[in-house]
Amino acid sequence: MKFEDFHRLSVKNRIFTMQSMELLGYDRETLRRQIQNWIQQGYVMQLKKGLYAYLGLEKNKLFSNFYVASLLYGDNSYISLESAMSFYRLIPERVFQVSSVSTSKTKTFTNDLTSFNYKHIKPSLFDYFIHQIDEFGNAYKIAYPEKALLDYIYFKVKANQNIDEDFFEENLRLQNLEILKASRLKKLDSLFNMKKISQAIVVLKRILKNA
Repeated sequence: MKFEDFHRLSVKNRIFTMQSMELLGYDRETLRRQIQNWIQQGYVMQLKKGLYAYLGLEKNKLFSNFYVASLLYGDNSYISLESAMSFYRLIPERVFQVSSVSTSKTKTFTNDLTSFNYKHIKPSLFDYFIHQIDEFGNAYKIAYPEKALLDYIYFKVKANQNIDEDFFEENLRLQNLEILKASRLKKLDSLFNMKKISQAIVVLKRILKNA
């Protein structure tokens, strides 16, 4: 396969699989050698086994890490936890690793971009996400801000840990609280049906009322 042909095919679809190239009639072993060569030259990046990103002649990344996260582990995941909280500016910190929830088992992928972490969540809790478009026009799924925050509590806070105003204001340093909706928190309370989540929601509603 000539690089000119590869460039023409890949410029429209920056993320590709070995299988997708094989379906176009290219020999797998020849492709494997060529892709390894293009990786060494900086034109291609391996995201995981069999999944690659084309960086183009300029060697630029024309896709977001959130978009890559939507492809690494199938369609049953969405951005949540600290990554979504940072995206919504609920927390002041920039988050470089990408955290998602998935109905598949807990797993981590690490490549030249960053680490992509997936927390297993019950199918009944796989809800309250929206579709977003990144700056390059690629679609991915991300939790609503309320769901991202409660997912964080679900996974990161022990059942016996006290959740009060200080937890949100000092430990998490929550900000931009005006984007949180009490009506959505009420629905999520029923969805999770857990003591620590209910406790957190009571405190959050109190903070929102006094804000």
